Amino acid sequence: MNRNDIEQALRDYHWMPKEVDRIQSTLNEVDTSVTAAYGVEASLPKPKGQTSDKVGNEVVRRDKQHRYLVKIKNKMRAVEQMIDHIEDDRDKAVLFCLLDGMSQTQISLHLGLSESRVSKIKNKLVEQIYEGLKEITESEESAGSKERCTRKKKVVC
Repeated sequence: MNRNDIEQALRDYHWMPKEVDRIQSTLNEVDTSVTAAYGVEASLPKPKGQTSDKVGNEVVRRDKQHRYLVKIKNKMRAVEQMIDHIEDDRDKAVLFCLLDGMSQTQISLHLGLSESRVSKIKNKLVEQIYEGLKEITESEESAGSKERCTRKKKVVC
């Protein structure tokens, strides 16, 4: 995730849990109308320009929804991982306000800070989250390369 992605995730976080719940409930439902036609309906001509494979279309739709669900969950997880890395109480308060969907103006009124101060804190938070995620990614990559080296039984990596 780059800085813009992090900033967007902070802005969008307030609706993400509801969307995850909605998608999961949709994926858990079974639509029985996608079964193939039987009897006389099976022999009727199919419309042109459309795939007549209802089951295949449903699989594609569910796959797209699942990929979207994973994408949203990854964004949420990235933000949630970094909450504990923010040490300043005022910064945490601004972060939680952002995650609740408050605008910078609302946050400034709520916390009694200037809008420019809230903007600076938000930029600082984005930078801290970016650096924290970068460290986590680098440590996971180095752990993965060490694991590959031990599996290959190489002496020098």
